[in-house]
Amino acid sequence: MIINALLSVVAAFQMAQIPATYLPAKPTPDTVLVKVDGVAIKASDVENLLWDWRGREVTQDLIAYQLIHKKAETLHLAVTPDDVAKEYERVKAEAAKTLPAGQNFDDMLRQRGQPKSRLFMQIESNLLLTKIVDVQLDPKKFFKVSTLVFKPKTESATDLADAVGKAQDAYKRLAAGEAWDKVMKSTGQDEALVTGKGDLGWRSIDAFPATAQAELQRAAVGAYIKPVQTQNGLQLFRLDAVGAKATAKDLEELKKIYEQSAMQTTFMALRNGAKIEGMFAPLPAPAQK
Repeated sequence: MIINALLSVVAAFQMAQIPATYLPAKPTPDTVLVKVDGVAIKASDVENLLWDWRGREVTQDLIAYQLIHKKAETLHLAVTPDDVAKEYERVKAEAAKTLPAGQNFDDMLRQRGQPKSRLFMQIESNLLLTKIVDVQLDPKKFFKVSTLVFKPKTESATDLADAVGKAQDAYKRLAAGEAWDKVMKSTGQDEALVTGKGDLGWRSIDAFPATAQAELQRAAVGAYIKPVQTQNGLQLFRLDAVGAKATAKDLEELKKIYEQSAMQTTFMALRNGAKIEGMFAPLPAPAQK
């Protein structure tokens, strides 16, 4: 069958990439896996059920693995088995800190449906995907900002006008030289926002309304951006740093924040752009009501 041949090719690609030390020996069909009151359960009894119970799940990991490797090859990116092994040992060491006394790491993985081979494959894919998104990172498109938020009490025009007025008043006070912390504490900001001093960290220019984008791109560090309407209410921003002139420390922080969102969107773009066919192709997303 064409489908079976396709799956065999993908599996061969996957198997070639995982060192044998992470793969258990395959039992022969007559291998007795366990006996229950003397009755033997053989590998042949289990195999068909494994296809039915876990076939689709395993194939999804293989699909991700194949898509990420293909993209990495086009960008001439690679990770070595030593890179993956080093990260594997780091994950293992972190997990060991929380294991109950006497519990084995490998046993814990299997209890979670995460055998060594699967973890190795996922780590390799994750390292490659990180490299893929890192080469796409353009620091010039990122700005580090803090914010004040003025949310209308209701959707009425009166409450909206009230929020606009408060936001504009706060902007004028800041522009006149009043301290950020003082304005923040006197304008009824959310407690969590006050605790964090309004720091939003790094944001892509695309996350801001068009008028704020234009101001951010021409503003100097420390400048205040006039209030704009967002999904959170009326917001004004303080420009804390620009990606084009970021320090090494800021760039490292920017990269981590970027990777968190970019890895998911990049992978979904790879999957949506691929032709994936067969009995274990990804199921369609539920229809929106």
